[in-house]
Amino acid sequence: MSPAAVSGRSQNAPQRSKQVGAASPYAGASLRSLLAGGIWLACEPADALWHVQWSTVLSNPSHPLFRAAFALALTVAWASSHAHGDVTPQSVDTKDLPSLGADWKKENPFRGNATAVKIGSSAYNQNCARCHGLEGISGGMAPDLRLLDKDCVALADAAKKTACVNEMDDIYATAVRRGRTRNGAVYMPPFEGTLNQEAVWAIKSYLETRRERPL
Repeated sequence: MSPAAVSGRSQNAPQRSKQVGAASPYAGASLRSLLAGGIWLACEPADALWHVQWSTVLSNPSHPLFRAAFALALTVAWASSHAHGDVTPQSVDTKDLPSLGADWKKENPFRGNATAVKIGSSAYNQNCARCHGLEGISGGMAPDLRLLDKDCVALADAAKKTACVNEMDDIYATAVRRGRTRNGAVYMPPFEGTLNQEAVWAIKSYLETRRERPL
């Protein structure tokens, strides 16, 4: 190789490095444009994306599709990391409800209580809606709490139906108090110590108004 060729290569190297650095996926792109690109990529028909030369796209960080793919991956990663267990429990004002004492009830003592439903609605929005969805309608991230006692609805025997609902009350309260973990991962934080018993049952009373099918 001639000295001139070597010299030319050494002169071009810094320029290439500078060019690659300037082609960062962040360069010249606002957060809004990145997210917009990610949304576009997620919504684009699969057959259209199938014909994209992805090897070319992924080797060129300045390519619009690279930015879109980067934004989509970032969004998915953020959603996964925030899916469960990141909700900071918020205390609830329950002064308008009768005190239930220190011993936890096995069934909902506020069933049908309009004041409890109102307080429970606010408490649900503060503490539960982020994972379980607004008005109890889950987007798939966490269980749909409108279906909490769905197995009780189909029971024809009144005594069995009541026993079923009471059993679900106990299961619900235990889950709220202690939270949910699996393989060391927190899927739901424990709320005992932040939510008092009155708040927990007020939320349950609210959820009972959100059932898909009445008892």
